[in-house]
Amino acid sequence: MHGFKIKMWKRGDMSWAAGLAVLEMTAGCVPGGQARAAERPNILLVVADDLGYGDVGFNGCRDIPTPALDRLAAEGVIFSNGHVAGAVCGPSRAGMLTGRYPERIGAQQNPPYAPDDPSVGVPLSEPLMAAPLQAAGYRTGAIGKWHLGSHPRFHPQRRGFDFFYGFLHGGHRYWPAEYAEFRKKIDEENPAYAYVTPLERNGTPVEETGYLTDILTREAVQFIETTQEDQPFFLYLAYNAPHVPMEAKPEDLEALAGIEDEDRRIYAAMVLAMDRGVGEVRKALGRTGRLDATWIVFLSDNGGMLRYGASNRPLRGGKNTVFEGGIRVPMFMRPAAADAASMPVGTAVPHTVSALDFYPTFLALAGAPPPEGKVLDGLNLLPHLRAGTDPRKDVPLCISPHHVRVPACRGVRLNDWKALSDRNRPWGLFDLDADLGERNNLAKSQPAKLESLRDYFDAWSAQNMEPRWVVTLP
Repeated sequence: MHGFKIKMWKRGDMSWAAGLAVLEMTAGCVPGGQARAAERPNILLVVADDLGYGDVGFNGCRDIPTPALDRLAAEGVIFSNGHVAGAVCGPSRAGMLTGRYPERIGAQQNPPYAPDDPSVGVPLSEPLMAAPLQAAGYRTGAIGKWHLGSHPRFHPQRRGFDFFYGFLHGGHRYWPAEYAEFRKKIDEENPAYAYVTPLERNGTPVEETGYLTDILTREAVQFIETTQEDQPFFLYLAYNAPHVPMEAKPEDLEALAGIEDEDRRIYAAMVLAMDRGVGEVRKALGRTGRLDATWIVFLSDNGGMLRYGASNRPLRGGKNTVFEGGIRVPMFMRPAAADAASMPVGTAVPHTVSALDFYPTFLALAGAPPPEGKVLDGLNLLPHLRAGTDPRKDVPLCISPHHVRVPACRGVRLNDWKALSDRNRPWGLFDLDADLGERNNLAKSQPAKLESLRDYFDAWSAQNMEPRWVVTLP
């Protein structure tokens, strides 16, 4: 795994925590307590797009070098059981940035590109995590993919971000110099048209050359370098790599010439460029003296797409499914230096963690209160990481139908048990501790367990909203 070793944190193994003092929490703002407000660390949230669980070195990948990510992971806590709130891009991001199940707010489908429709977007009644951080004095930035609504009322700068550079839809081509030629060839009514809209900086279109992953890295570096030394920042860096279209730099393809499968090689080259970008962002943090004062979280928005060269091994399935390969993603959290001693740094934690948990966790780090009346479905991870406890012991996680192109996928996870119905197939039951690949269906031998999980799912589902928009495709 590229030159470092990770200790697996076993259930019941508390040796790493011996002698550690759990930090005293102030009360009242975030359930579970909050970090010392005086520290006010920077927070960097890096999200890959359609990155496979098995496509990073810290998860055992052998053919795609990811040294920058692996180094950060080795300095932090790997969530080997890290999940997202949706098996496709839009719902996953909506859940992560609102701290709510996307089904609770009607955002369980990918929002279409609808810049003239004020109804298509994550509702304004759900403050995104940037808003309370901004109110607490953080400089906030969003760079890259948005996919939470393309109408002006849903623009990042109206959702708590001081700065935005990127694109509003769910995908984009990687070579801006070629956009004009593509615009000549396609009908503006074609859903793919949004993939060649101009990039924008704070609402103003910009013309660019170069490769999009490198451009987003450049903007992230500039954001860090232009933030005042005495002001903490929250940066949401949302790469669209390695999402389609599959477009890589020639030099990265050449560097990976040893990968014989062409799809895999292109995909790997896109991952390589993203990893290099993360390395450049790390260097910027170091140059500005901020690395030790920054919490860094990395994850993919959902599982990889197998037909485009991704691997989710050892998991079953991929994007668009509720098998583990669709919703369990590469994920780690690297603490700031002052907090590292109280974290299980250098371990792979097996406890179930959800991207829903980042909202309350970030507020706790910042000592920031949640917006008035804000409901959160996520949990503050900090006290659990410090105490070595399972944040979701006996706390179920659910997922419901999420995409019109795929028949109903739904599932519920409780501890090591998981019940699911993928693409309207009969419900299955799996013991993930013994069967991570979800091959041994225990529905017939454990009917009572399956019934109890289905009953929970039905009760949970009854509280959800109908989708606020429905995407119809030919």
